Amino acid sequence: MSGLPSPLLHVGYHKTGTTWLQETIFARPETGFHTAWPDRRMLVEEIVLANELLWDPELAASRLEASRVPGPPGTPRTPADAALVPVLSHERLGGNPHSGGHDSLAIARRLQRLFPDAKVLLVVREQRSMIASWYVQHVREGGVSSLREFLRPIEPGTGRIPRFDPRYFEFDHLARAYRELFGADRVLVLPYEWLRAEPEAFVARIREFAGCPGPMPRLDLHRRHASMSAAATALSRWTNRLLVRNVVNPSPLLGGVLEGHRNTAAGRMLDRILPRSIMNLGGAGRRRILDTFAAGRYEQSNARLQACCERDLRSLGYAMAGLVDEPATATRPPRTAAS
Repeated sequence: MSGLPSPLLHVGYHKTGTTWLQETIFARPETGFHTAWPDRRMLVEEIVLANELLWDPELAASRLEASRVPGPPGTPRTPADAALVPVLSHERLGGNPHSGGHDSLAIARRLQRLFPDAKVLLVVREQRSMIASWYVQHVREGGVSSLREFLRPIEPGTGRIPRFDPRYFEFDHLARAYRELFGADRVLVLPYEWLRAEPEAFVARIREFAGCPGPMPRLDLHRRHASMSAAATALSRWTNRLLVRNVVNPSPLLGGVLEGHRNTAAGRMLDRILPRSIMNLGGAGRRRILDTFAAGRYEQSNARLQACCERDLRSLGYAMAGLVDEPATATRPPRTAAS
C-alpha cells in the first residue's frame, strides 16, 4: 500500500455507533474516507476466525490486498481518490461480548502484523449502558436468558468454552494493548457518549486524527439501529425459546423454525403498537440490576482508561476511582513487513 495514506483500523467496540460510522462516515468519500475493505465476511475469516496455529500472515495479507478497493466503488478514479483515508472497520475486531473478548489480543497482534503503519480508532461506552444494550442484542440474536441469568457465569472456572465475562468491559486493557503495538500517538480512544452529544465534533476529531483531506461535510444524524424496549425484549425472549436455533440458543422447543436467524418481528411489532408507558415496563428493574452488578467493578479500569482517552470520562458518567499514574508512553515497535 505504498503511497497511500495510513489506513484507519476501526476495531469497535460493539454498540458504540459502529453502523452509523461505517455507513455515514467511512463509506462517503466527501468525509475524506473510503471503505477500502468492504467484504466484512472476508475480514472475519482472515483476521478473526483463523486458527492461531494455522494462521498464515502472508496468505492473509495477499487476500486482503486482492480485496482492497483503491477508491470509492462505482465512481471514476480521480487524483482525489489517492488522498482518501482507507478504512478497515468491523466491530468484531475488538472481540465479542458473548465470548468475553477471549481473542481480542490475538486479533490486535494480527492487525499489527498486517498493517504496521495503521492508525487505530477504538470507541468505548459507559459499562452499564453498554451491557444493557448488549443484553438486548443477545436477545435479538436468539438469547433466552433473563438479565440476571445473562450476567451470572455458567460453571465458572471450567473454561470449556468462552462465555460472557464482565472483564471484557474493562476497556483499558485493550486500549493499552493497541498503544503498545502501534504506538500511543497512533491510537485514538473516544467515548460513545461524546458521539451522542456532539456528533460533528466527534467526527471532526476522527478526521483530524486520520489526516482526512477537505472540509467537514454535513452529517446525516439519523440513528441506524434503535434498541428494543424492555417489554419487546421480554416478549422476544419467549418467542426465541420456541423458534430460534443458533449458537446462542441451540435447543429451542420447536426445533428451530428460524434456524440461524434473528427473531425481532414480534418485539418490533409490540414497540409499534403499545404506548411508551407499557413498552418501558421492566426498564427500572433492569437499571437496578445493572447498578448492583457494576457497583465497584469498573472504577479502577476507567481510571486507567482515562490515561488513554483525551475526553473527561467522569463528566460523561463513567464511574471513576482515584487518579492512576499514567503508564510510560508506548514506543512503536520496529517496522515489520505486512506479511
